[in-house]
Amino acid sequence: MLRAFRKLTIAAVLCTAACGGDATGPGTNNYEQVAGSYSGPLNSIEGGVLLQGTLSFTLTQDDGTIGGSWAMSGTLFDGVTVVEIQGTGPIVGTIAAGGNPSVNLQTRNPGCPNVTSTFSGVYDVANHRIPVAGTAQFFNSQNCQVFHSHPLQLLITR
Repeated sequence: MLRAFRKLTIAAVLCTAACGGDATGPGTNNYEQVAGSYSGPLNSIEGGVLLQGTLSFTLTQDDGTIGGSWAMSGTLFDGVTVVEIQGTGPIVGTIAAGGNPSVNLQTRNPGCPNVTSTFSGVYDVANHRIPVAGTAQFFNSQNCQVFHSHPLQLLITR
């Protein structure tokens, strides 16, 4: 009888370890890990304005929540005037659970918190990159007035 009880106890422990889980929803393992440093070149024309430079993201992650920072440097050129651009600030966003998940990012600028730029894309798990699309807002840091909106499609890679 004692031997049968031991076998039953061992079987119950193994089933709990192998079959266990909780009903609270997905855990960390259901989210692709996108935390890291990414960058991509900026080279596009919108409304007769050439944008050239680099955009980089340093992402942190807690399950489906993304944080971190962004930095951009480069130039805008309208055929007459070259304007140096640079900026840094916090980034917030989300990532969906599962493989090749959607990623949504919003950049903010500490000096002009109401000026934001939003980017979205799908994380390419195999190549560790995020093709993103969105609109970058360029503004005067003295009065926070947007002077140029530039749609972007770029590939940021680790």
